[in-house]
Amino acid sequence: EMTNLKSTLQNKTKQTRHATLQHMVMAALFFAVLCVIAPITIPTPVGIGFTLGVLGIFLIGAFLPPLWAAGASLCYLVLGCIGLPVFSGWHGGADVLLGVTGGYLMAYVPMAILLSLSLQKKHLWQGIIGVIAALSVCYILGTAWYVYFAHVTWKAGFLVCVLPFIPFDLLKGAAALGLWHAVSKRRAQMGKTAS
Repeated sequence: EMTNLKSTLQNKTKQTRHATLQHMVMAALFFAVLCVIAPITIPTPVGIGFTLGVLGIFLIGAFLPPLWAAGASLCYLVLGCIGLPVFSGWHGGADVLLGVTGGYLMAYVPMAILLSLSLQKKHLWQGIIGVIAALSVCYILGTAWYVYFAHVTWKAGFLVCVLPFIPFDLLKGAAALGLWHAVSKRRAQMGKTAS
């Protein structure tokens, strides 16, 4: 019986190490994807461009457990804060993070955590709720920050910083969830084949 217990503990330790390594690799991969796609910007006349940063955050949230999602998105913010050009328009530095649109960047960590938490039970409909919750946090935190630092009204902040972005951000959420769903289905099929 002692041998069985020892064998069970060894198997659990191996599984834990494998899971940790897998999460580490996935976190590094999606962190790198975020750093590459977030700076890509389509400028607008109001100075707030359309970026792929939200897509990167949605991918992090969809594919990583909550703590790993938080870590990957936080690493992105730190990298940008110390000056690497990973923010919108290939900018970097603390002045960007603390600038008028910095609230949207600061929302990245809670956004990734919310989406990750929503997908823990592996249900697509919960992921949809997670995307909506994450975008709500982004819009509320980012717009409050913008309103305060740009000295504009909430209405102006909403019209400039939220309304034009809603359809595109929902498409980014749909793309991330679509990829997550396809990968989840493929993993389930591979699991059945392996059994």
